[in-house]
Amino acid sequence: MFKKNKIITIYFLYLFVGILIFSILLINEFPQRYAFTDWLINYEGGYVRRGLLGQIIYEISNLLNIQIQFILLFLNTIKKIIKYL
Repeated sequence: MFKKNKIITIYFLYLFVGILIFSILLINEFPQRYAFTDWLINYEGGYVRRGLLGQIIYEISNLLNIQIQFILLFLNTIKKIIKYL
């Protein structure tokens, strides 16, 4: 029983590290990648459809003084982890 739990823990740790490395490699394509630009649509220019997530990311970036790239890296990593669970 203990060995099975250890294998599962190692598997999820390996999965997390792999997703993190993949996401860090993607952050170099930040302005050009279409997935990132869809996440950054916000309400700064007026009301638009699908602007809520972009507005939340924008406000978090301003509030915590964190670059938007790192917030997107965090959200992308969380999204991929949830997808594999």
